[in-house]
Parts: sequence; structure tokens; C-alpha cells
Amino acid sequence: LALSVLCGSGAGANGYSKPDGIPAVEIRMEMGEYFFSPRILHLVGGLPYVLRLENTGEEEHEFDAPALAGVSADSWVEVFAADGKVAAKIYGVPEEIVLAPGESLAWHFTPLHALEAGIVCDLPGHREAGMTGRVLVRPAPD
Repeated sequence: LALSVLCGSGAGANGYSKPDGIPAVEIRMEMGEYFFSPRILHLVGGLPYVLRLENTGEEEHEFDAPALAGVSADSWVEVFAADGKVAAKIYGVPEEIVLAPGESLAWHFTPLHALEAGIVCDLPGHREAGMTGRVLVRPAPD
């Protein structure tokens, strides 16, 4: 298992509490040579999400979305073992996630604010090869 997750301080410490009874919206994002699929994440502020990242490529790939991490609360990452079971939980906001080929994880988070920002794989040559995406967070409905 080769995985790197760089976490910052937990944004959940800001006193935000997600609404009870609202199930997390699950989104699957595939990473490969040299793409993110879907290329654009469409989210709504205030709703909880589980972003399941999977590296289906033959090289390491990075999910780097610092602006999204910066507006998110209630954040933790589940790392999966080869058998699909949770091998580890990492609490805090992931600023960079690097996955080895065939590896996957789930980032649980709640974006708090509207946002339009980039997603990038900053490993050497990957951005230049087109491994970029976008995240769009709409404001929460009134």
C-alpha cells in the first residue's frame, strides 16, 4: 500500500456541525494517465460528501485541491486495504493526496462556502499533460 496524505489542521474545529439526518452524497472520481473523471465536481455548500478517489492508472497520481480543503469541515479520510476494508482513518483536511496505482480512499467532508477552483495532479509532468480539473461549490439553498 503506497499512499501519501498531507493533512492540515481540522477545519471542523470552527464549530460547524453538519445537519443531522442528511446522508452524505457519494461521488466517485477516477484518476489515470493523465485525467480526472469526472473532470468537474459539482457540489452544494453545507451538504456532506464522500469523495471516493481511485487511481486506475499505472503511475502514482495526486489529487490536489487546496481551495476545496480550505472551505471544508468535518473532514477525515478512510484508506482502504487490498481487500476493500478500511485500513486507516486520517482526521483533518487533506491538502494533498497521492495514490499509488490501484489504490483508493474516501474523503469525507462538508464544503461550507461557495467556491470555484482548480484540481490538479502536481506530480512532475502530469499537469502539463492535462491532468487538471475544477470544483464548483454552489451556495447552500435558503
